[in-house]
Amino acid sequence: GKVSSMHGVSLDLTRVRQADEKFRVALESAPDAMFLVDEDGRIQLSNARASGIFGYSKEQLLDMSLAELVPGWHHLPERRRRASPPPGGVERRARLRELAGRRSDGTPVPVELAVDAVEGGLLLASVGDITERRNAEQERAEQRNELAHLSRVAVLGEMSASLAHELNQPLTAIVSNAQAALRFLDGGPEQQQELRETLGDIA
Repeated sequence: GKVSSMHGVSLDLTRVRQADEKFRVALESAPDAMFLVDEDGRIQLSNARASGIFGYSKEQLLDMSLAELVPGWHHLPERRRRASPPPGGVERRARLRELAGRRSDGTPVPVELAVDAVEGGLLLASVGDITERRNAEQERAEQRNELAHLSRVAVLGEMSASLAHELNQPLTAIVSNAQAALRFLDGGPEQQQELRETLGDIA
């Protein structure tokens, strides 16, 4: 490749371009929204997924503050500014789940955010849309509530059936004794004692 010298330092421009192209390809193939931001949180580069999630074009996203898309992203508890990243060029900064993002039309979107330090004091922010996961969790919660409701209904049904069985026997006895008492009334004074005993049973 072509080599350029500047202040005694040789720079392989072809390698730089290739590395830059590989980085851009990796950024575009990522499943999440990816943002390269400066120390002030201004977006310097983004991928197509970022436009898809937040509803802004790449041109609109350029130089926009990441805080406009993910308010509070810079309040990550483990985030510490460093002059340079550790050996290897990348340091995991923090991961927070279920932050509230904001689309271009103002509608909220639940997101998961990861921030890494890269070369040159820049930060690489990965923002995943977790709407589907949140919806699935809500659906599972609703299913659990429905199952609990059905379980309560089943228990109440069993209790009702048991109570009906327990009440059926004494009610049958009361009806039989009442019918006998009516017969004793028709029998005249000689059946007064049987009538009294039957009414006592009913009571």
